[in-house]
Formats: sequence, structure tokens, C-alpha cells
Amino acid sequence: LGAPPGPAGPDPERAAAAVVRYLEGVVGAGCTSAAVYNHLVALYAEMGDEGPLLAFLSAHVAPVGAPAGPTAGHDRPRGGEGETKGAEPPSPLDLSFALRTVLGTGRHFRSAVKLYMGFGLRQQAVELALKVDPALARELAHESTD
Repeated sequence: LGAPPGPAGPDPERAAAAVVRYLEGVVGAGCTSAAVYNHLVALYAEMGDEGPLLAFLSAHVAPVGAPAGPTAGHDRPRGGEGETKGAEPPSPLDLSFALRTVLGTGRHFRSAVKLYMGFGLRQQAVELALKVDPALARELAHESTD
């Protein structure tokens, strides 16, 4: 179980890591609750390391124009309208919430670029990438010429 809580209570970083592991398991088991996805994004955004957030977004955010499926964003109609029978449902991730959360941190800019691309906002994605990662900006610019 680990060490008992200290005089100030449980270690917040350790508790957050346990919640993240739990929510990752819930998502991996097929959960489709937007609240779970949003909470997981918020926890990832609080981390110093952008890797887990970027990996999660890469798995659940597809650029506009990509086929719908488990990696598609959630800002489209649900409940049958606009969906085709037999197609996988879009990810329950709320792209608007995720983008606001990531931009609110003032860091994790590669994740913000990924979210801008999920909205089809290539110009904003390239402009942000130019500020933080010129190689990523070049890659995005090259993709737009293909």
C-alpha cells in the first residue's frame, strides 16, 4: 500500500498519479464518458512533462478531414445525427475544453498545436509551432502542400 500519509496528508503528486493511472485504465476499458476524458486531460495538463498529454491527444484527436473513428474529435453531433451506421463513434474528448485547458497552462504548446489541427485551424497551429518548435512548423507547412 505504501507509506502512511504524513502530517500534512497524502502526497498530492502521488495521489494525482494514482488517479491518472486509474482513469487511463477506465479509458482503456472502453469508457465513453466525456467527463472522464476531460478530467484526464486536465490532470495531464497539470503535469510538468508534456509527453503523456501529447500521447493521449495523438490517440484521440484526428486532423479535420481524417476518417472518423476512435481518434476523431468530439465537437460534432451525437446521437445518430451526422453519424453513419457501422462507423466507430468519435472520441468523447471535448476538443474545446482540451484546448482551453492546455492554453490556460501557458505550456504544453505541442499539445495545443495538435488540438488546433484537430479543429482544422492549420494557420493557428503553424503560427504557434513557429514560436515553440520551428521543425514542427516546417512539418505542418509541408503537410499542407501535399
